[in-house]
Amino acid sequence: MSDQLESARRRRRTLRWRLGAPIRRAEHFARRLVADRRAPSRPLRALDSILPAVTTSGDRAALISGDRVAVIASYGGDQRVSRSLSTLVAEFESNGYRVLLVRASEATEPLVWPHAADRPSFVITKPNIGYDFGSWATALAVVPELVDKPFVIFANDSLLGPFDSLAPLVADFEASPCDVWGATDTLEYLPHLQSFLLGFKTGVLRNRAVQTFWRTVRDLDDKDAIVVRYEIGLGRLLATEGFVSRPWFAHEQIVPEGGNPTTIGGSRLLEAGFPFVKRILLDNPDVFPDAAVARSLVLSRYGQDPADWA
Repeated sequence: MSDQLESARRRRRTLRWRLGAPIRRAEHFARRLVADRRAPSRPLRALDSILPAVTTSGDRAALISGDRVAVIASYGGDQRVSRSLSTLVAEFESNGYRVLLVRASEATEPLVWPHAADRPSFVITKPNIGYDFGSWATALAVVPELVDKPFVIFANDSLLGPFDSLAPLVADFEASPCDVWGATDTLEYLPHLQSFLLGFKTGVLRNRAVQTFWRTVRDLDDKDAIVVRYEIGLGRLLATEGFVSRPWFAHEQIVPEGGNPTTIGGSRLLEAGFPFVKRILLDNPDVFPDAAVARSLVLSRYGQDPADWA
């Protein structure tokens, strides 16, 4: 462990609320209160509803045999797997990561892989409960050995791509001197890593408070409640526990004016080397003016239409 990292951890422990200056703490509390009031009453633990209905397939022994695991949260109305998900699995596998796919779906048939690609080492099928955080919590509950792996990446299928190799992404994560890595961060609500791609190094997922966080994920339908309670809440918890975080692409590199780099700055992320486009851009081109620019850039740079990857 580098002296620089240990020094940063000490600063986190002595300044436990550094990310939450009084005004920001009050703002976070108010947003969480409002979001919770908007959320319908649900069981306290999503896992109580998920785990009795889980099914698994694949080679569990192979999944836990290495040091590197990518856990992908995916949703599908049927058993068909998109080109993006197929390619994401194949790229992780080719870069040394065993893949655990958590598929939220009411379809019980085996997954259909219409695009030539590697298959994940292990698949968990679960009810569509708890969104991505419920899927990642399910992975940790079903495969507890994940907490001891030196390199664990959590991803979801909200991205179109990758249109290029994941080698630079993996290299940035593994070379980072920090405990927790994310593809991007944002100033929306409060400063935090965005949860669609997160990397955890040795010891983070084993931390008692972090394990409690995952065990107690609730089933919430309100997106604001999910962002405030879990995306932002996880970042605050990690900081409180003394872990140091860093993004691959800092928001100020992409959107100097602030905001969400994956939507406002999707084309600038592509230009910086991020090999994905957020699906929401292509689904809502009238809402996000950058969608047309991002699509054109993928066409010119990679010879691919991201619409074909959905």
